[in-house]
Amino acid sequence: MTELEKQLLSALEQLQQDYSKRLDEWESAFGEWRKMSGL
Repeated sequence: MTELEKQLLSALEQLQQDYSKRLDEWESAFGEWRKMSGL
């Protein structure tokens, strides 16, 4: 595996972690909003 491939892989992993963290935040915010709006 070349250095470039390693860099690409680690960048992808970071993106995935960031994405799942944002998804969690969004889901909890959405849950709060649903409670408030009584849906």
